Amino acid sequence: MIKFFRKIRQNLLMENKTGKYLKYAIGEIVLVMIGILLALQINNWKEESQNRRYENTMLKEVKKALVVDLKNIKNNISYLKKVKYSIHEITRMKNDSLNQQDSLYEHLDFIDGYGANFIINKSPFKAIESSGLDRISNTEIRNALSKLYGYRIESAENFINEVMRNELFKRNDLKEEIFGYNIVARDENNIVNKLVIENFETVLKHPKMDYFLYTSGWPLSRTIRLLETVEGQMNELKKLIETEFNK
Repeated sequence: MIKFFRKIRQNLLMENKTGKYLKYAIGEIVLVMIGILLALQINNWKEESQNRRYENTMLKEVKKALVVDLKNIKNNISYLKKVKYSIHEITRMKNDSLNQQDSLYEHLDFIDGYGANFIINKSPFKAIESSGLDRISNTEIRNALSKLYGYRIESAENFINEVMRNELFKRNDLKEEIFGYNIVARDENNIVNKLVIENFETVLKHPKMDYFLYTSGWPLSRTIRLLETVEGQMNELKKLIETEFNK
């Protein structure tokens, strides 16, 4: 009988040790799991922090480029509007012989060599695009970037480079034929083609004058509208970036 009770006691002791071991093992597993979860969370925080720093850096670069590009576009629009006004004034002179023609030289100077200096700094956008636009967390900014650099600027560039410049080449072929140029030396090192008009009436009534004005003018209005659209979208993107920084 005594042996029987001793055996029961030994079994209880063994069960108690097993229970403690199981509790210890479960505790170890829980601690390991907590450690893994903490490590993953810390890693996520680090990645989020790195992505945020990258995003802020790249958006600052985009904004910096926008400030310069907006200034250039504004100057271009202002200049092209003056050219457009000059074309309008020359057309008035041509159609009204009583119009004062004293300013003809000034207006012809604007028309003579105008073009569109459309240079955009796309480097920040290209850098973002190469690493993935999804790294920009703000959906509005991401869409605005794609719309501006992926479509609007390219559309303006294509028109200016392929259509407008082709028309300006035609204009250049007509200039000397209609107006004539004299070679003038301003100083020893500076020789230029100087526009000389001996008879205003003859120039304004030249059979190719209408074509010259048309070739000079029609792409001008379209170019101004394109540049104004680009300018508007650039200002919109700039405001979105500034709002993001102020959050």
